[in-house]
Amino acid sequence: MVTCHPGLEPVVAGELENPRIGARGIELREPGRVRFWADSQAVGYRAALWLRSATRVLQLVASEPLDPRREAGDTVYESARRLLDWPLLLPPGRTVGVTSQVWSCSNVTNSQVTAGRGSGRWS
Repeated sequence: MVTCHPGLEPVVAGELENPRIGARGIELREPGRVRFWADSQAVGYRAALWLRSATRVLQLVASEPLDPRREAGDTVYESARRLLDWPLLLPPGRTVGVTSQVWSCSNVTNSQVTAGRGSGRWS
């Protein structure tokens, strides 16, 4: 997926059609985002290199439907622990920065707790 400023989605989609990049299945489904499929991680790297109108190139590493009857924070946390190969994504001794934001439509109410949980301080 590629993020961009709202309104630039058609421009980014056009840039993704460049044969140098190799993106396929390009979709404009929501403001500020353009989704595409890639046969390899190299396609993402080429998108990062050649796209001029995008702000970020993101790779989906895991996905699953969440149970709406459970607390959102716990469900997301448990899914991430179970689905992701953390030693591969983040080798021992390495760190990652966590930024957290809470919206009014969520039952997660404290961004410091979610950031701390994501960092492993409160597991």
